Amino acid sequence: MATSTVRPRDAENESLVEEGKHIAKLVSSRNIQTKGGASGIGLAFELRKGGKFEETLWDSPKAQARMIAVANRMGAEIDDDEDEAEIDWDEFNGNEYVVEVKNEEYEGRKRSKMTYCGIWPLNHEDVTEFVAKQKGGKPSNGKPAKVAAGMNVDDV
Repeated sequence: MATSTVRPRDAENESLVEEGKHIAKLVSSRNIQTKGGASGIGLAFELRKGGKFEETLWDSPKAQARMIAVANRMGAEIDDDEDEAEIDWDEFNGNEYVVEVKNEEYEGRKRSKMTYCGIWPLNHEDVTEFVAKQKGGKPSNGKPAKVAAGMNVDDV
């Protein structure tokens, strides 16, 4: 009989990604439902430089502002005058974004997660220099790179 001793928490901690900004592709989105009845959206990202993490956006009255802000930054068009808006998270799958990641400990486990509203389209003025550096260059005249939402940084 072959046996091994493993340390799941140590293995889990090894999967942490480096804190800071990264170019990442949204590879999937899924509905989440907890045993306690809470619901949300799980967004799975793969970092261009390697690594992956999943961010959960909870669908609760206290978390609505964050969910709306993230959806807007990802390209959703939400009309403030509507009583309700439906977000099709799947339409963003395959798109690349700049994400800002932090590592934290929660219930004894370390995990990587996105900062409160740490996501930008590649052409957002707040990340133009970062995107240009990832390509090995600098933005010209401080103008945002011409990247449409849903394009990849290689398309710049």
